[in-house]
Amino acid sequence: MSLFWIQVVAFLLGTALHVIGRVYEVKLHQHLYYMDKWELEHTQAMQEAAAWSLVGEHAKADEAFAKMRLVTEKYALFFDSIN
Repeated sequence: MSLFWIQVVAFLLGTALHVIGRVYEVKLHQHLYYMDKWELEHTQAMQEAAAWSLVGEHAKADEAFAKMRLVTEKYALFFDSIN
């Protein structure tokens, strides 16, 4: 009878560890997905700011730089909320 209970406990522990591992994997993929989105938006805003600055349109470059900071703050708040 005791072997049966050892098998039940081992099965439950294995299932719990599997679930914990899947939760970790899903969170990791979620973080990687949103880090890629942040990188893309940040890079586009930075390129836009650099392009406007090179052309001499400094007011538009400042707006693009503000957009870049806004994107960073948006994703920083998002990552704080999911952690």
